[in-house]
Amino acid sequence: MHLTLDSQLRTTSVPAEIANLKRKGWVETTPPPYDSVTHYPPTWQSGQWIAGGELPPEPPVIVTMRSFRLACGRALMIQINAAIAAIEDIEQRWQAQQFLATSPTVSRSHPLVLSLSAALDKTAAEVDSIFASAQQLDLG
Repeated sequence: MHLTLDSQLRTTSVPAEIANLKRKGWVETTPPPYDSVTHYPPTWQSGQWIAGGELPPEPPVIVTMRSFRLACGRALMIQINAAIAAIEDIEQRWQAQQFLATSPTVSRSHPLVLSLSAALDKTAAEVDSIFASAQQLDLG
């Protein structure tokens, strides 16, 4: 049960404590339901119930490198390898090659994914589609 007094909130389920608080002027209050959009519980702020909250950030989309490669297909993987080979800075090229060759997973938000998608003129929707296909492969 939630009880309020002068913008303060107390929560208890002990009957004797509830009765004692009510004798001291505390009043029962009912919080609003969970926010239907965010599914966050209401919170007590500045003497009132506030429903919901901010939406949590989207979790990163991470897939196995194997599924990523399969979702890209042969033609796109050839383009990706060519784009990596065209990186002028030797250290950056080596890092990109190592990432592609040895990383067990790849994240949609990885800087290499972002730079290669721009270099290959892939739209965000096209990249999202590749990662969605890779996620399906990971599930199967």
